[in-house]
Amino acid sequence: MEIFCPECKAGISPTKEACERCQTRYRGNTAFIDYEPDNNFYWGELEKGEMEKLLDFAKTVGYKKACFDFFKNHRRKSLLTYILSKKDRVAFLNFIYNKKYTDRALDLGSGFGTIPAALSELFKEVYSIENVKERVEFQTIIKSDDKIKNWQILKGDIRVLPFPDNYFDFV
Repeated sequence: MEIFCPECKAGISPTKEACERCQTRYRGNTAFIDYEPDNNFYWGELEKGEMEKLLDFAKTVGYKKACFDFFKNHRRKSLLTYILSKKDRVAFLNFIYNKKYTDRALDLGSGFGTIPAALSELFKEVYSIENVKERVEFQTIIKSDDKIKNWQILKGDIRVLPFPDNYFDFV
């Protein structure tokens, strides 16, 4: 799967730390590309400390078990379904999905990663962009646990898209 510089749209390598053409900084690794490595912004349905506990638990026992155990007595029990119910979260596709256009999909502000995980079953390539590191890390656990190979996870600002125009079939 290709990745691009958000500034000049040149192809970039996940093993480097700057675009060779324009020197825009990013951080690559095997799990995700971080276009804003110095950004520690946090927003979420869970308080940051709770999200960190869920992440630690998911790294140990897998995201599904971690979610079941974490949310069973949590004040926001509905988040369990929100995170784990792929079919419910992508039900809108019944009205707009076209099998002729299944090369690439993009999820902007991809949160916990439920939607891009579901899209990976319908599209050849799926990209997700999320600005909160903890959510991106949770997405990497889902991708690993579910053995999803066609999902590229990106951490960055959705207002600065690192793709050429008309790159996606579905956004």
